[in-house]
Amino acid sequence: MNYFKFKKNKLYLKIIFLFSFSIISFQIINDIYVFNNSENSKIIKTIKPIIKRILGKEDPCYKQLGVINSAWHCIVKEVIPANTYLYDYYSKDKSIFKLPGGYIDFYNNQKIIGTNGKGEMFIYDIKEKTFIKQKSNLNNIYQKQNFRDLLPSNLLGRFGVKDIFYDKSTMDLYASINVDVTGKGCYGMAIYKSTINFDKDKNVFNDLVFKEFFKTNICNKKFNGHASGGRINKLDNNIIFTVGSLDFEENYQSEEERYYPQKLTNSIGKVISIDPSGKYKILSLGHRNQQGLLVYRDKIFITEHGPQGGDEVNIIEENNHYGWPFYSYGLNYGGTLKYRFPHAKKYIKPHYYFTPSIAISEIIFYDGDEFPHWKNKFIVTSLKDKSLFLMDYDFIGNKFISAERINIGHRIRDIKLSSVGEIFIITDDQNLLRLKRHENDFTREEEQHSLPDESQN
Repeated sequence: MNYFKFKKNKLYLKIIFLFSFSIISFQIINDIYVFNNSENSKIIKTIKPIIKRILGKEDPCYKQLGVINSAWHCIVKEVIPANTYLYDYYSKDKSIFKLPGGYIDFYNNQKIIGTNGKGEMFIYDIKEKTFIKQKSNLNNIYQKQNFRDLLPSNLLGRFGVKDIFYDKSTMDLYASINVDVTGKGCYGMAIYKSTINFDKDKNVFNDLVFKEFFKTNICNKKFNGHASGGRINKLDNNIIFTVGSLDFEENYQSEEERYYPQKLTNSIGKVISIDPSGKYKILSLGHRNQQGLLVYRDKIFITEHGPQGGDEVNIIEENNHYGWPFYSYGLNYGGTLKYRFPHAKKYIKPHYYFTPSIAISEIIFYDGDEFPHWKNKFIVTSLKDKSLFLMDYDFIGNKFISAERINIGHRIRDIKLSSVGEIFIITDDQNLLRLKRHENDFTREEEQHSLPDESQN
């Protein structure tokens, strides 16, 4: 009896195997010959590189699957999922809708410290490729702002943490955030500061305790949290901070409120310098929403959102007005010509602008070794355009002379450079990206033409 059952079951297994094999074979044949033709077949595309590699006829790196091609280098993009730690900009949860994915900074060569838009912090270990939650009171500070109770639900996601910055010289970590200045839903900007202590014995960071370092004295009840600025950096002993216009030029109740960002009695719509005691001075004004900040060679570079077009890269010089809301290389939303252009009189024109808008974000200076032909260039990132822009700057002529677009395929919220020159990116779709040079990068040194003997000219 058992023998017949075994034979019967074996027959069934054979039928199931043959049926499954037939379906798989049919799908493979369809993929190669029927639906896609062999040129577009996914299977052919997968197998072809393997065969070429075996035969020693491998395609150049810029023709290989999964490689980001640029004019100077082939780039490998490693996607590190961080769903537990970062936010999805397009989440269906109205409480976090359009909340930034997060922000990062390097603690040392191996550890990255980061936060999402609600101040929930984490540490990423580059060597171990692991995330751990970091205890801090930053999320408590976020919760105390009463965003949920005092704001319309469709605005909630735009309010929150806007940047973090680690000062290695003092071991202080700074975080910027929208804050309720009055306790009644009138919002401005603040910076909180915590000292970082690393417990070597336990191999963990002690709890971070953030305390208020700076807060704006002007607030707005009628803006959506977008035009906040919020980037932090350092020049000499002072913190440099970008404070957006808080949409005062669009949403105001009186003429006096309309011109708050133009007045030198407050920090709204300004780039400011804050001394160690928390006192600030205005460096420049006429800014809308400064989403990127870099200090390099004692120069302050910022990126700034225009309206419908006119995303800017500016170099800040003290006491200058950079045009907003009077001058812009963009249209008003809806396509009307509301702003003057080009910049004139005392209003300083940008060093570079993007029209149409790319939704410009952070800016860094590349001085690493991983991508040698990017050395001494700036990298500007974008949200809507999902790209890097490699920009060559002439320090003698004081102007940008090129901008190469490199498609990354993700909204880029933050970018940092490792000690070896690899690039780490925070995206708005809950990923940490690591950019490295391809092992068979196509750029290589060749014999150069000899320069002519100028003495005979």
